[in-house]
Amino acid sequence: MRFLNIFLFSFITFLVVFCTSGSSEVNFVEIPVVISNGKIDADISVSHRDKVKLIVTSDQDGVLHIHGYDIEVEIFENKSSSVEFVAEATGLFKLALHTMSDGDHNHNHGDKKSHDDHGDKKSHGGNDYNEHGSVFSSKVLNPNDSFSFKIIEKFKGSTIPFHDHMQHSVKPGKIIVTNDSVEARNVIIQINDGSFTPNEVIVNVGEIVIWENNTGKKAAITSGLMGGSDEHEGDEKEVIIGNMKVLPK
Repeated sequence: MRFLNIFLFSFITFLVVFCTSGSSEVNFVEIPVVISNGKIDADISVSHRDKVKLIVTSDQDGVLHIHGYDIEVEIFENKSSSVEFVAEATGLFKLALHTMSDGDHNHNHGDKKSHDDHGDKKSHGGNDYNEHGSVFSSKVLNPNDSFSFKIIEKFKGSTIPFHDHMQHSVKPGKIIVTNDSVEARNVIIQINDGSFTPNEVIVNVGEIVIWENNTGKKAAITSGLMGGSDEHEGDEKEVIIGNMKVLPK
């Protein structure tokens, strides 16, 4: 009986070690990406938690932007560039090419605070806050995470559109800032499957807007309009050139 117990214990220990070591294995994926005439040669497909390396060649200078992951890589005509990342979020993510007519590729699409961002970014074109990410951009929000943004004096009388940068199926919303002076409060916006609730909020200076992720997916709340092609500062243009699909394992 003692021998049987030792045997069973050893067998169970082996199974636990074997299963644990198998589940922690990292899959390395290297994918060549060719950009030609404003399109990639083929859409990218990887699996959840793959460690991905993209090797990019292009027929023009610009910046390759992976929407949802907010990853950017500067690319040059007829030269190879690379970027590495772990595919943490599953779903379909758009690939965009940013080009500059004046040859300046200093596209600043990141480096934004994720929580309690007090809106210290300059707007472009007066009170036009339609530009992607010009006011705020959250970190990636897991299910049940939240993101908050405080309305300050500079936004008085403005309308700030926003959207989910990771789930383009969610209908965009907007924040309308009034000129009223009332007691400050927190304004809650629920991120649901396919919509924000409420989709439109009227707020005052000093109030805090809080987005709560009620979906079972990752989200990223970003100010500005969502579209397939945008123009940015310095005649910069963004064109959707393909997709990256991250499949669940």
